[in-house]
Amino acid sequence: MASGGFATAGRSPTAPTIGLLSSRGVDVSDHLSSHVDEQSVELAELIVCAERNHVVDIAGRYPGSFERTFTMPEIARLGEAAGPVNGDLNGWLARIAGSRLAGMDYLDADPDTIGEIRDPTGLAPSVWADVFGQIDQLAARIARLVAV
Repeated sequence: MASGGFATAGRSPTAPTIGLLSSRGVDVSDHLSSHVDEQSVELAELIVCAERNHVVDIAGRYPGSFERTFTMPEIARLGEAAGPVNGDLNGWLARIAGSRLAGMDYLDADPDTIGEIRDPTGLAPSVWADVFGQIDQLAARIARLVAV
């Protein structure tokens, strides 16, 4: 598993991120961001993003990646409808693709229809806590699907 972003590589996590993860027993104080690039996208079997625009950005830059790039809420919802991976991630992704918006329908869809996680940067600590709670819940749902 790896993480990547769209901002400049080499950035430290924000203070709220460090604080919230520290309260969960995770030390990210030495973590530095990495940039999403062609190699990281090609190597990824599944790409999970926070926002719909992240999916659009990756799919637009790296042809063939849309079929394995989702927002967290989207993959959780579609995956639960399809059932667990059961050792066949590619088959599972193919099943999910059949019920997913694609092309211009995806681009034109309201972000709430796709499902996305709100970026809490610059917002109140309570918003950060809500976003982290949402990420925790979605990650647990996704893990249950792909761990089988």
